[in-house]
Amino acid sequence: MFKKIVIFVFFTTFAFANVLINDYKLLATKIVHDKDKIIASEDVIIYNQKYILKAKKAIYDTKTNNIELFKDVNILIDNIQFAKSNYVKLNLKTDTLYSKEIFLYNSDSDIWFRSQNTKFDLNKFKIKKSIVSSCSVQKPDWKITFTKGTYDRDKKFVHIYNPLFYAGDLPLFYLPYFGFSTNKSRRTGFLRPRTGYEEREGLLYIQPFFYAPKKDWDIQINPQIRTNRGQGLYATLRFVDSLYSKGELKFGLFKENDLFAKKYNLKNSIHLGSEFKYSNSKVFTAEKNSSIYKDGLFVDFIHLNDIDYLNLQQRRKSAQSRLITSRLNYFLSSKKDYFGLYMRYFIDTEKDNNDDTLQTLPSIQYHKFSQNLSSNNLPSRNILYSVDYKFKNNYADVGLRSAQQEISIPINIHFSLLQDYLNFGISENLYYSKVNYFDKNSSIKNANYFSNYHKLSLTSNLTKKYNSFLHNLQVDLDFTIPSFEKREGYFADFLHFSLERKSLSFKLNQYLYNLDGFGYFTHRLKQILYLDSSKNEYADFENDIIYRFSNDFKVSNSLFYSHEDSKISKMQSGVFYKNDQFNFKLNHTYLNLNYIDNTSFLSSKIDFKLDRQYTLFGSIDYDILSSFTREWVFGWKMKKRCWSYDIAYKERVTPSLTSAGAESFTKRGVYLTLRLLPIGGISYRYEKEQSVSQKEYDEE
Repeated sequence: MFKKIVIFVFFTTFAFANVLINDYKLLATKIVHDKDKIIASEDVIIYNQKYILKAKKAIYDTKTNNIELFKDVNILIDNIQFAKSNYVKLNLKTDTLYSKEIFLYNSDSDIWFRSQNTKFDLNKFKIKKSIVSSCSVQKPDWKITFTKGTYDRDKKFVHIYNPLFYAGDLPLFYLPYFGFSTNKSRRTGFLRPRTGYEEREGLLYIQPFFYAPKKDWDIQINPQIRTNRGQGLYATLRFVDSLYSKGELKFGLFKENDLFAKKYNLKNSIHLGSEFKYSNSKVFTAEKNSSIYKDGLFVDFIHLNDIDYLNLQQRRKSAQSRLITSRLNYFLSSKKDYFGLYMRYFIDTEKDNNDDTLQTLPSIQYHKFSQNLSSNNLPSRNILYSVDYKFKNNYADVGLRSAQQEISIPINIHFSLLQDYLNFGISENLYYSKVNYFDKNSSIKNANYFSNYHKLSLTSNLTKKYNSFLHNLQVDLDFTIPSFEKREGYFADFLHFSLERKSLSFKLNQYLYNLDGFGYFTHRLKQILYLDSSKNEYADFENDIIYRFSNDFKVSNSLFYSHEDSKISKMQSGVFYKNDQFNFKLNHTYLNLNYIDNTSFLSSKIDFKLDRQYTLFGSIDYDILSSFTREWVFGWKMKKRCWSYDIAYKERVTPSLTSAGAESFTKRGVYLTLRLLPIGGISYRYEKEQSVSQKEYDEE
């Protein structure tokens, strides 16, 4: 804003006379020569490629090469640095300026100085008896007074001596020296430290260091000290190796103090791990072939010896799941074909070792998209086929391993009936799976499974307009008839086969729109009726509903009902509201499945903006059946142009591995983050920790 005002003032001034002095040009309404001096008055402007100066009056001394400017002196340097004073002296030989009681403003960093004595040139400002801030000039929320300092414009760094920090007009603390950068670009240097206190772990100090030698990679090192617990070091390498890819490599180690590890019976005195993340949207497909082929790679790998490797990283959320998953996904596709390569590696952090944990290394998929099949009697566009092949290697160091291959080939014919109100389809589906077992007992035989089934389909897609809304209805009715099935060998529990049964499947999707095209209601349901002799006549009934009251507000519910067990097996419900002032999410998940423990879990998040600066926020993750809170947070944050802070109270449950097995800890604490822009900030937390076993949770 300062910059725009100054440029406008400078260049709307009309000058009637001008003088060329060295490489400066002097413009003024009135210019008078008096012996060794040139006196300019009324709308004086002096400028060259570096400076633009404006004043009421200027006197140029030809002997000393000094220009003195008086009253309402405005200075613009490189269209970035702005200064205002009532008196400035400029030496033309050195391009050095001197001033008393000057106001300096830098538009790049948004900071300003008000100084009683300043000497500066194009690159460096030497300041005495000054105030610095980035807040309002009239009444700044924060400011720093100091006796002397320098501002290096090339290095974009401020050094100040004897600074006294103020909150408003209230002095807070004094330092003999303080320095900060005004550079907003990515660069090498120390980042904001994190400090805190935990009753169990003692004082915490983390001092990140950021090393950025080039634009395409950087390293961040996070050493940490926990006075009662131990010391650790985490390092992260981030890189960009093309326009379409980026990656991150992380290593970490934390060494427990012997007394701490013994007192809390920790399984490992050293927590270590490594992580690698990489994504590439064009691995082998050149840009010129992107219209024909597409490929992509996603890698998320993690290896650790226990869960505390994650908990000690100061992540936003501590690890709450016992199962850590590494994955690799790669795909290559064209308009006709799709190839996929997948890998999954699991670490159960509650086990001493994972020798018997079943891994998927690798899984391969080939899919041929639906293609026309020519026929002499029928138009080729009515006969479609596709091919899907899968290979899955289930691997474990100990126990049964397997390599499974599956191939599925559906061939279908479709017709339009009743003037396109109804579509009729017939399909023949072939399926074969072969399983080879390794490290098996002699009694276990390799498995083979072959089947084919017929499917008859009726579909309809109807839309009708009413006085105030549009109704779209989509109905699918599928009749599946198994034709042939042959199986031999051993079918392990961890394997999946496409076992089709004689059934009738009904699907319904319906949508309601207002006359402006806003979709406010979505309803989907699915029910499969089995027509064979099995005791289970119905598959789970599925029902999804979404109702949008507006673009800001919606509710949803997804329900699965088990006819076999006469119960709701899964239900997820949510309420979502978001506008410029208020953001609210409430989710409930209920699982009542036979192969896992029942779960009823509630999670909620809320942000409420009191005005443009102040926001209340909170969140909760609550296990209803176990009657304990995994995590809840309540806090307040303020954000202004020149500073911001967050303060919150948090309770969370984090797992840890002890010699006796997995154990959980409840951490309660206060978290504070303060930022002074562009100076930086500090984070602080105070926590108390309590060990709570699973038995105690169950008793609650």
